Amino acid sequence: EANKKELLKNRVIYHKKLIVHPLFKNITFEEAESILYKEQNDCIIRPSSKGVDHLGVSIRIADGIVYHADVREEDKPNDFSLGKKLWIDGECYEDLDEIHARYVVPFLSYFKQLFNHKCYFFAPESDTYACERELKKRFDVNCKRIHYLVSLSVFYPGKIYLAFLFKSLVKIEYITVTNHGYRIQNTMFDDIDSVICWFKNRKDPVNPQQSASYTPHYDKYGHTTPNYPQSRSSSNVHSTHHRSPIVKNWDR
Repeated sequence: EANKKELLKNRVIYHKKLIVHPLFKNITFEEAESILYKEQNDCIIRPSSKGVDHLGVSIRIADGIVYHADVREEDKPNDFSLGKKLWIDGECYEDLDEIHARYVVPFLSYFKQLFNHKCYFFAPESDTYACERELKKRFDVNCKRIHYLVSLSVFYPGKIYLAFLFKSLVKIEYITVTNHGYRIQNTMFDDIDSVICWFKNRKDPVNPQQSASYTPHYDKYGHTTPNYPQSRSSSNVHSTHHRSPIVKNWDR
């Protein structure tokens, strides 16, 4: 009986809404992730556990990676209706169509740009050897330049990271993707080339306070063992919770 009361106390509550729109569904964030994992929809808008004046936008970035954006509603006729003002990251939207057109579509366009870039190489942060091996392979082809890789972050959905070798260590720098471009250290960029160029010209590209680094560890059989990087301290980096096959952050 005590366990039941504790479960009821800690359960996540979603308030159903009377919203008629093809992108809106009265489902939980777990159900939204399950749908986005199976289907090729770009997003689902749903109730949020944050309260009756919030919505969640679950956005499919890639297979197994879903980002959840928080929407704050204002000027609501009642708890079940859609607010007349919808806020995401300090920007106001009039309706769900505008959220899709001005937020979701441009947000995903920057990931599509990433996928088509010559430096793109998918390597989860936990797979240290894959990243190191690819960087060394590119170095063997052209040893006169520093090579960079850009990958999706699995630990932080909605972010990407830049990786390069420095004194045999793999250094990584996290980059936040927004609907306006790529943000790194409060600076916005329109394309990946500009991010890499800025990083190359930075005076302290390997400052340990700004980058995360890791060295692959090997067991006695020559296989790598997990050695997860410690992310740099930043107000833009949030704690995440993930489980296979869907990776998610705490925004519900």
